[in-house]
Amino acid sequence: MKESLSTDAILKALFRSSSERTPAQNAGTAAPRWRTSIAYRADIDGLRAFAVLIILWFHSGLPGLPGGFIGVDIFFVISGYLITSIVHRDTGEDRFRFAHFYERRFRRIAPALLVVTAATMIASFPLLLANELDELATSAIATVAMVPNIYFWGAVNYFEQSLWARPLLQTWSLGVEEQFMSCSQPRCLLPSVTG
Repeated sequence: MKESLSTDAILKALFRSSSERTPAQNAGTAAPRWRTSIAYRADIDGLRAFAVLIILWFHSGLPGLPGGFIGVDIFFVISGYLITSIVHRDTGEDRFRFAHFYERRFRRIAPALLVVTAATMIASFPLLLANELDELATSAIATVAMVPNIYFWGAVNYFEQSLWARPLLQTWSLGVEEQFMSCSQPRCLLPSVTG
């Protein structure tokens, strides 16, 4: 009998760790030292889609949704939940390491962030004035240093009308997320260290 492959079956196979596979499935492959993912959650993807729609609606200027920042809040809650779940699981299995945690985050975020930042710099060169390019360069440094929220907090009003000249403004949320992770992850370890 031929087994049909559903999307659920494929996702379950992808997110299964090597310890859950049969010896034949593991033959010729080294068992991964770290399990980095958690099981796929369709409800979380639904929340992400909802958050994106809220943000797009807000930035489109359509009436009826003045609080687009709620979409960003939803993303923060999802990120906090997923990252904290992974840290909690790894801590409970005595395999959490800060270096590995930040290596995974760097590998996931840095490539796209660097490409977006470089592309923004290149595309902005013919469009912005010299003083705007100086500001963009400063914001690019803050973005790569993962503190754009601190830079923009002191430099601009997020809701002002002339924000088109600040193309990296939306990276502020990455700074908030990174700072949250830096402050919250040591707190996740306290129970395992103290008891």
